[in-house]
Amino acid sequence: MLLEGRGLCKTLRRVLALDQVSFAVDEGTIVALIGPNGAGKTTLFNLVAGAQKPDSGQILFAGEEITGRPANAACRLGLARTFQVTRPFATMTCLENVGVAVVNSPRREATATGCSRLTNS
Repeated sequence: MLLEGRGLCKTLRRVLALDQVSFAVDEGTIVALIGPNGAGKTTLFNLVAGAQKPDSGQILFAGEEITGRPANAACRLGLARTFQVTRPFATMTCLENVGVAVVNSPRREATATGCSRLTNS
């Protein structure tokens, strides 16, 4: 199992956003998480990516417990999230903005090589 959540609970402003949520994702699979507004999709992504800590439950990545680790630690493992409203760094070029994602990538060399090829075309 590559990514697993076990009994995750999270309360936000006295509202139970996640109640005993469990999931398992095998390596190489593509999974969709769908539901209406307020169903807890973003909250679940925030827990996995380290943007928020669960009230209870566990998150495992490649068999290692990562529950409550900060976002930068999750990013170093290859877990990151994007946000719907993005803003570029105003003092950086477009290519430099894209390159920011490479900094903590576990596949830094491959990604950086692919990015440098963009400048040669």
